[in-house]
Parts: sequence; C-alpha cells; structure tokens
Amino acid sequence: MVFSSVVFLFAFLPVVFLVYSVLPSLRWKNLFLVAASLIFYAYGEPVYVIVMLISSVINHVLGLLAAGRGGGGKPPSPLQSSWIWGSCVCSSTQDPF
Repeated sequence: MVFSSVVFLFAFLPVVFLVYSVLPSLRWKNLFLVAASLIFYAYGEPVYVIVMLISSVINHVLGLLAAGRGGGGKPPSPLQSSWIWGSCVCSSTQDPF
C-alpha cells in the first residue's frame, strides 16, 4: 500500500483518523498508531514488519542507555555518546537486502 493508493486514502486513513480521535488517552493513541503503522507496512511487505520491530527495540534500548541517569542540561558523557552513535549505525545498517 502506498500513500497515494485508493485503499490508503479512502479506507485505511479514515479508519485510523476515526479510531485515533475516539481513544481516551495519549498512551492508547500511541499504541494504536504503532499497531496501525505495522499493519500499513505488513500490507506492503510482511518481512519489513520484522525489520521494523527489531529496529524499534534496539533503538529504544540504546535510547534508554544513552539517557542514563544524568540530565539537568549536562552534556552527554562519552559512554552516552557512544550509545547514541550505536543507535545511528544500527538504524542505518538494517537494510535486509
């Protein structure tokens, strides 16, 4: 499914907008958008859903490691910077083909 297809514009997108607008909290809205994104990608090529899930989990974990316990406007430590770079490298090298 591409963004300009009839199925996307007149079936998928209106349903996503409608369901999103009636969900009660931001948490549920975010979870729904993740699920809708996975459905959108699975419609085109199911193998990419696996790649997206792996990439999301890896980047989430690396983001948590990069955040560390610091904060307060301090610059990131060298270790935190290495986690950020690791996330960038991981994201740019996950092309399955």
